[in-house]
Amino acid sequence: MLRTVIIGRTVREISNISYQIKEYLADKLEVIGTSRTIKKGIIIIKKDVPDLVILEIFKRKPFKFLEKFKAPYPFEIIITSSDQNNALEAIRLGAFDYMVHPIGGRDLALAIARLEKKWKEFPIAYQNARKELFIPTHHGFVMENRDNILYFEGAINYSRIHLHVGKDYLIAKTLKDLEEIVGSNFYRIHKSYLVNVSQIKEYSKEGNSFVVLRNGKKLAVSHRRKDKFAKEFLKNL
Repeated sequence: MLRTVIIGRTVREISNISYQIKEYLADKLEVIGTSRTIKKGIIIIKKDVPDLVILEIFKRKPFKFLEKFKAPYPFEIIITSSDQNNALEAIRLGAFDYMVHPIGGRDLALAIARLEKKWKEFPIAYQNARKELFIPTHHGFVMENRDNILYFEGAINYSRIHLHVGKDYLIAKTLKDLEEIVGSNFYRIHKSYLVNVSQIKEYSKEGNSFVVLRNGKKLAVSHRRKDKFAKEFLKNL
């Protein structure tokens, strides 16, 4: 589910988009907040960190909202408007799509389908800008907070994502690919394991080195990586 914020000039337009989401995209989008002003919208976004913002541009300073954030934005933006005059400028500034009123549910569904296709390519720059990790699945995708990930387990050209709740996902990415995406809080302790350092409860470097995660899972640390890992791990404590 994409956590979505709607910013519109009128109650009618916000209600229309909310209705289209409910009718056509209830299994993909979750509206977590709405606003009729840029100021309140920014407060909601900074507090709740959505995945998607549907923004109706205001006639006066239409791109004032975008000026409050740095590209690449930590969320995708679909802009709506009553005319096409600002479409090129909106795309140039980093909006994913530009839709002209009236917004129909099928048009919105097509935009989300294209967004899914884009995310399935795992753009590294976009992933690095987010706290959530985009995980493609057979039925679409899920957004998972990186803090909830215990470790990644490599299997040739695939990796399995293990979550602290006991759930896991298999994705068509190598551990090397994931190292570039997930950031410094994850460490490669073994050719088969990329572990979330914040989930480590115990580390032993004697004999066959290993770590114990907060859920009790024990993972081997390779001999050639253990000294460097110990140094890096202790540095972050």
